[in-house]
Amino acid sequence: MYYEGWWGAWYNRMPYLVPAAVCLILTLLVLTWPKIGGWLAIVIGVGFTAWWFWRTAAATGMTFGKIAGMFPVSAVLVIIGVLFIIEGRYRDRLRSTGWQPPVK
Repeated sequence: MYYEGWWGAWYNRMPYLVPAAVCLILTLLVLTWPKIGGWLAIVIGVGFTAWWFWRTAAATGMTFGKIAGMFPVSAVLVIIGVLFIIEGRYRDRLRSTGWQPPVK
């Protein structure tokens, strides 16, 4: 977290803490429930990309460079969501054969 976020009242810290909290909550959801969390990651990735493209187009116009620069961010979230959906299906298939996770 950047140093300049710590001055003043608590609401000055919020722009720095909210993205970290959203990422932490999404990570915990995806690890606990891979299918639901995977779909949520896909929805957040597509939603963030749509918001970013709309904001950029309204402010400065769209160019290929801006689209290509934003694509890795949105594509990574979508790919991670798809991989967690596949992981959830794999876990379901293992459990249907009688496999149980180890108890610590």
